Amino acid sequence: MRKIKYGITNEKALGGRNIERFVRKCSSFKSKICIVTEKGKANAKSMLSLLYLSSIKFEECEIEIEIEGEDEELAYSALNDYLKVNAPSK
Repeated sequence: MRKIKYGITNEKALGGRNIERFVRKCSSFKSKICIVTEKGKANAKSMLSLLYLSSIKFEECEIEIEIEGEDEELAYSALNDYLKVNAPSK
């Protein structure tokens, strides 16, 4: 299992359009991918799960992305790069 710890500094980082893009990106991998916060855990391939998790007010928070499966190394690298470009970080 690989994990990415990431600091969100802007609640818009988990807004609707960003979630849609992130779900599409995660869905391109066979590995199981979850987002874990202090508020809960969500399947990163499920728009509904992420929308529910994002409905909890985020300002500055730490998220952890858990990646487990046959292509976890590829997913880890791609998602790390994606977050650097598409989501503000602490």
